[in-house]
Amino acid sequence: FQDTISKAPFGSCDVSGDGEYVVGGCNSYPQAGENYKLYLWNTVTGELEDTIAGPPVELYSLSCHPTRPFIAAATSDGLVDIWGPRMDWISFAPDFQALKQNSIYEEREDEFD
Repeated sequence: FQDTISKAPFGSCDVSGDGEYVVGGCNSYPQAGENYKLYLWNTVTGELEDTIAGPPVELYSLSCHPTRPFIAAATSDGLVDIWGPRMDWISFAPDFQALKQNSIYEEREDEFD
């Protein structure tokens, strides 16, 4: 297998525990700062369902959880990235606000004294 656009070969693949999806992991060019990518195909229709971009490191291996919708990806930075379904937290807390990125809170000197 290889990515039809960038022609980068898939280094690792796995089938989801329920057999509904095939997941393929592709290293673009991590030396150039490009992210690895995970591709999820539906096994019934053959359609590409989703693409996930990881951090700019090399993907060594990936594995699907046998019963839950999670993917573990071992990478060159010594970490294992865990990918799962996106959660709609507003369903749990109506006043919840999602942030685009983490913000650093600057504590006032006397705030928690």
